[in-house]
Formats: sequence, structure tokens, C-alpha cells
Amino acid sequence: MRWRTLLAPLLCALTAYGADPALQAVFQRMDKAAANFKGFTADLVKLEHHAIIDDNERQTGTIVVRKPTPHSIQVLEKFLPDGEQIELNGTRVQDYHPKINTVRADDLGKQYHGLIQEVMLIGLGGNSKDLIEGYQVSLGGSETVGGQAATRLILIPNDPQLLKTFPKFEVWYSDVTGIAVQQKWYDQGFADYTIQTYTNMKIGPVTEAQVRLVVPKDAHREHLVR
Repeated sequence: MRWRTLLAPLLCALTAYGADPALQAVFQRMDKAAANFKGFTADLVKLEHHAIIDDNERQTGTIVVRKPTPHSIQVLEKFLPDGEQIELNGTRVQDYHPKINTVRADDLGKQYHGLIQEVMLIGLGGNSKDLIEGYQVSLGGSETVGGQAATRLILIPNDPQLLKTFPKFEVWYSDVTGIAVQQKWYDQGFADYTIQTYTNMKIGPVTEAQVRLVVPKDAHREHLVR
């Protein structure tokens, strides 16, 4: 029957993953966290590696995450010392640069079909079913991130467009909370990558105001993508 044909790949994947107790334990913690996840606030360290010049750009700041529905996410990142802000609300992205008092904004839904949102959802309140459906998942091992025990998963996207943009992800899930304490995504060619690490995390409800960009009324506005 057709429904059996459609479900067969997923059932095979679930059976394979279920055979690994360590991976199954990560899924169980993830699903427990996802059931009640509303959001969190945390300190943030963001590192971008640029292979062509062999340089690491490091920023520190804060992150606020809000999950209003099971498949949507709102994020506000603020960086020190210049006060740069980045807001993600569904498929809409805005960033603010205080030094030039400029807000760049665009709705990337048509161009990227929500891929940016999907990237942020990895580890931040998503469940194992969505993870298995969207990625080839393998176990990376146990590590310590920011003084917290975590398990690293390696994810290869099934979606061709996402695979072309980000061919590989690594996510470190807390062994206590089931929420990501670190995310790493690779650009094409695997030479360039971005790592975001979250510490001092406070999990709980987040208001919509906490994930909104706040900028001066006289800020110049332009498109993020041209």
C-alpha cells in the first residue's frame, strides 16, 4: 500500500537510530525538552572561520530565543561592544549596525524557503522526529562545552537546497537539558564555518518584546539582500 511505501524510509531510519543506546538517549532528552520548550536567554559566543585568509572573527553577546509554535522560532542576538543586533522572526531577518545607524531587513522566505529558520531550530526546541526526517544523523561522541556535559551529533541535510547552502551541521546537546549548548554549521566546501556557543542559559517563557529589534527612529533602512 502507498502509505507503507511512504513510511518505509522513516521506519528504517528509526530502527537504525534506535539500535544505538547513546543516540536514543539524546533523542529522549531532546523530545522531553521539546514538549515544554518556550524559549531561553543565554550568553553567546559566535566564531566565524574564514579559510581563505585563515582568520577567526569572534563576537560575544547575548541571545534570546522564543518558540511561539512547534515549527517557528524568533531569535534576537546582541553583540558587544558595538551593540550590533540581529533579529530572526520566521523568514524575516533584520540587523542593526549602531556605528552607521542602519537597519538592513528582508523577508528571505521566497529565496530560501525558511532555511535560515530551519538552521536555528536545530537543537533549539526541535524534536527527534523532525531531526530524523530532515537529516542523516550520526553520533559524534561525548564532550564538555562551557563546563557542561554534552553529546555531539553530526547532521547531513536531506533537503537539496539546504545541503547546497550548509552541507553539514554539528550540534552539541546538553546531557541535562536536551537543548543545544553549541551549534556549528559549515559553508560550501567545508572550509568556512560558524560556531555559536551558549552559556548561562535560562530556559523558560520569553515575551515577544524580548525578541524584537529596538532601534532609533531616525535609523536608515535598506534591503539586506539585493
